[in-house]
Amino acid sequence: MSYEKNVIIFIPHTLEKRKAGLLEGFYKEYHDCQSFFITNNKIAKDTSKCIGYISKKDAKDFKSLNDGHWVHINSMDSAVTLPDHPHKNVLKVYYELDIFGRLHRIEPDIMDLGVHFQELISYFKNKQVTSHTNGTKGLIELIAIIIIKLLDLIRNIINYKKILKYSSATSYFEESCLLGKWLLTSLLKRENGPKITNLLVSIAFDLMLGFYVMKYFNHYKKDVLFLLKMQER
Repeated sequence: MSYEKNVIIFIPHTLEKRKAGLLEGFYKEYHDCQSFFITNNKIAKDTSKCIGYISKKDAKDFKSLNDGHWVHINSMDSAVTLPDHPHKNVLKVYYELDIFGRLHRIEPDIMDLGVHFQELISYFKNKQVTSHTNGTKGLIELIAIIIIKLLDLIRNIINYKKILKYSSATSYFEESCLLGKWLLTSLLKRENGPKITNLLVSIAFDLMLGFYVMKYFNHYKKDVLFLLKMQER
């Protein structure tokens, strides 16, 4: 008895849904389902790895495309259409393109992500993944890298001028530079964990405490200066 196979479509979370064009990726068939893997979040005008297209209009019949295995995504409502008719048994899985570009570094037996996710990891294993995002994100990352280089330079100056290391203020500043470099590097790598969370909370608390002290000093400025002068006598 024949039955209609389920369809799974893996879509990058950052896919350009407001544009019309070709979808890049690959197709694979299993005993119980058909899988479409969209591996680029940027819509292409021409690609040798086309498995479908995205547009506002209804799906066209591309029988010759990928041996008839193609998918159409409506850019207005994200509705999915297969070659013959709209498919009722379609599961759309949205994934982070950048993350799967790094997961291939993990040994397969350490993490069981299922056969479909392993397929994505295998695809990206020998491929340089580029997530096409807006310029703001790239500018922020560039600024973070410049700050990291600047922190390295400051630490090198402190280490070169050995006499500075005997100053408690300088030592504290050097530790702050090292901590800041570690935090920025971890954020650029999109790492997450309790240590990063605790550090961010600590920084926020220090900023709030510093702001409160400055506000207190400004409010009682005359009294504070008077007490300081009394201490000098």
